[in-house]
Amino acid sequence: MTLAALSANSPGALLLISELLLFWSLVNYAVVSDPVRLMNRLSADAQPVPKFWSVLLLVRSLAMALITFLIAGANTKSLFLSMCLGTASLLLPIARRWWVAPDYGAELEIGASTFVAILIVTCVAHWHLVRWHFVSHLPGTALPFPESTTSALCLITAIVIFNIRGGTYIVRGILNKCGALPSLQLPKDTSVVPRSDLVVIEKGVDTVEFNRGRWIGNLERLLLLAIVTQGSYAALAFLLAAKSLIRSRDLENRDWAEYFLLGTLASIAVSLAGGLLIRQVLRAFW
Repeated sequence: MTLAALSANSPGALLLISELLLFWSLVNYAVVSDPVRLMNRLSADAQPVPKFWSVLLLVRSLAMALITFLIAGANTKSLFLSMCLGTASLLLPIARRWWVAPDYGAELEIGASTFVAILIVTCVAHWHLVRWHFVSHLPGTALPFPESTTSALCLITAIVIFNIRGGTYIVRGILNKCGALPSLQLPKDTSVVPRSDLVVIEKGVDTVEFNRGRWIGNLERLLLLAIVTQGSYAALAFLLAAKSLIRSRDLENRDWAEYFLLGTLASIAVSLAGGLLIRQVLRAFW
């Protein structure tokens, strides 16, 4: 059964799915950047995580579970789904930090998000769950937009959020897998202590330069997402050529060039997948 057919046969089901996916993206990708394991690390990875992050992690997972339980009808079936999503929200950041090797970071993000999406759709479809507030509305108090339109907005927002921070995790994982993530080089007599929330930097590329590139990557993926959604694929080549031209002098360094090209192509791949998903959502529900 497709999502369109599910929406037609069970009003409120599509809205529930889209809202749960949106809350999943908000909780896991929009609240705060989680500390991750780093390849070629120095002492930064050995540093304990902030207590604030540990507390926030518990709050995030509990919030995900509570929201799911409330909007899915507050019954036994929604309780099971809420426990699953709350546990997943707790375990994913822990896996990023301690359990999964950094060169499998991309597989972790893609696999976890795919698993959660399948879990939500399967539970909603199999148990006939619907958006509780949606079906309990009195006549004349319906949503300001049709269910399909509201669901599309939620799904698009979820994809955009994942494209930014989730895309960062995926790109970093690909760079780790290819051995292209630069390693931090500090003078032997330095008193600088690397921060655990920063990606390690290669010799000759300072922290400011790398973090600038990370922000450029986030903005680049947003721009690419809009380009792909509009179907302007020719602009992809123009953007890549312009970016390469600006950094042409740096590309003379082979290690930096491999890091630059892998990161750029990985960002394009993430944005291409996200843009195609948004196009499918618009075509099906808008």
